[in-house]
Amino acid sequence: MLRFLARLHTAEAVSTRDLFLESAHVFAGRPQTPSFFARSTTDFTSLYLDGEPHNENISESLRLDPAFQNLLEARTSHIQNFVGPRFPLSFADLLCVACGLANMSVSCSSSASALENVSIQQSTLRAVGKRYFLFQAQTCTTFADMGHLSAHHKELEHALSLLDDSPRLICDFMKQNSLYDAVIPYRGAHAAGPVSAEEAKRLRSLIRNQTCVGSFYTLLGLLTTKFDKDAVREHFWNSRVLDPNTGIIRIATDNYNRSQT
Repeated sequence: MLRFLARLHTAEAVSTRDLFLESAHVFAGRPQTPSFFARSTTDFTSLYLDGEPHNENISESLRLDPAFQNLLEARTSHIQNFVGPRFPLSFADLLCVACGLANMSVSCSSSASALENVSIQQSTLRAVGKRYFLFQAQTCTTFADMGHLSAHHKELEHALSLLDDSPRLICDFMKQNSLYDAVIPYRGAHAAGPVSAEEAKRLRSLIRNQTCVGSFYTLLGLLTTKFDKDAVREHFWNSRVLDPNTGIIRIATDNYNRSQT
């Protein structure tokens, strides 16, 4: 299906596959480097991420304009602050997380990793992060002990239903932890015909949410690939993702309770 985002000045076809993480071709069927990302609602300005001319290649702009990294670090610093000093990530790693639907190649070499001088594609990191999220989330909500073996089927259905809408849960989690505005929304969906302002707004919101989910999965994939998995589970998953005030269990429970009223 072809769409037009009215705010853009060039007509480029894009299919609905670009809105889904499962697509192996996340960049709008274009052989060249994709048109990158609009800025989010933060308190800094950028010629590259605001208005015209919007950036075509973040890596190229970083090479040509060293000051551009300072603009991007206004976002990536939020991600590192959330992760904490125990898991230091390079600027390239953090940029990969911020651009959640990109397909950058990042180095996975680290002192705690069995991988040395190995690069991995971001699409693989997203897949690794998604599997890790589903496994850990189901473990902590349903299969934490042997109690599920004797639980009533309605109790199991309720526990599993908390994760039915993982994208919404992840977006709410990112908002609660001030990470939602740190992502750089994917700019692969270009204009191909006029649409209403309401439809354009809906599509932009959908793309931002999908980018946010991709950023979360990328972050989990990076951490579990570069660092010791037990340390990641103890000092990131348990302490950050399962935080009793802003963690996924609290958010999922609140969402469920609201749906029942």
